[in-house]
Amino acid sequence: MTDDRLHLRQPTPWRHTNAMASRITDVTRRRLIEGLAAAAWYGALNEIEFLDRLYNLDTLPSTDSRYTTARQDIIQHCIANYDWPDDWIVDDERFGLASSDNALLQFLAEMLHPAVRTSLAEVEQLHTFLNQTLIHDGYEIVQVDAISGAPVFAGRRIGAGVPGSMKNLIFAADGPKPEIVFSDALNNDVRVVKNEEFCLVYDRPLAAHGLTWADLTSWWADREGLTGAPAREVSRSLYRRLDRSLGDNDAERRILRAYADRYVRLGDGIPALIPQVYLHYDPYTRAHHVPGAAPCRASAWTSCCSCRSESAS
Repeated sequence: MTDDRLHLRQPTPWRHTNAMASRITDVTRRRLIEGLAAAAWYGALNEIEFLDRLYNLDTLPSTDSRYTTARQDIIQHCIANYDWPDDWIVDDERFGLASSDNALLQFLAEMLHPAVRTSLAEVEQLHTFLNQTLIHDGYEIVQVDAISGAPVFAGRRIGAGVPGSMKNLIFAADGPKPEIVFSDALNNDVRVVKNEEFCLVYDRPLAAHGLTWADLTSWWADREGLTGAPAREVSRSLYRRLDRSLGDNDAERRILRAYADRYVRLGDGIPALIPQVYLHYDPYTRAHHVPGAAPCRASAWTSCCSCRSESAS
């Protein structure tokens, strides 16, 4: 088994359960079935080879009394006799496509994998169709990696993130930390009243797809008078500014460099990675709080799990 299959193959229970309520409706599922009717869901593989990438077919039970495993079922009915309909997988409870959003999204993303389909034109066509269909239920299929220049996809909620609407994204201070006050308590509007010259403030509306590196560099180009400059030049300029905000923190600098490598491979449509984001405002000093209980004003990385906190002072 190749490495790119290891992270996908996982045991799946006979009765597939989903911790979260299903958002993908039966209407959308039917549209997907009808729209994919002309395209074999297993691509250049056969049914066994495709499903082996996602499920452990030897632990799933048979629905045919003559056999004991799903693998034996599929060999008998899809390869030996070919007496199951092409879309049999959709309603087979063992695979969860009719009951679990997560299972369906993984399945659809795998249909586009380079090991399954080698034609980039076909992948792009299917990718477009899937997103045009899933968008009505708040999901999309997005590129998360690449293999030999071919995209690798995963499903996600559109605009997934913290609740509420983003108004000001304050980040990447390269000097004294900004001092923030409420300018409108009813609407939770904040304003930087001191040290604003040392931080960056992204104040554009956040699109449904979130904030991409392309969005961030477009804002940076307007801010720095670089509109019309080559995209790589703008990206390098913004990268240098973000790097400066990290000071002597080599751990965070390695994260930024790893992200830059991903940008080179995948392009500017990837989610933006932003250092030192001010997530929480606390107007009180540490002296006002019970020892050990002071809320923090956090500066963190977006789009990754690394986060550090600093008490307000």
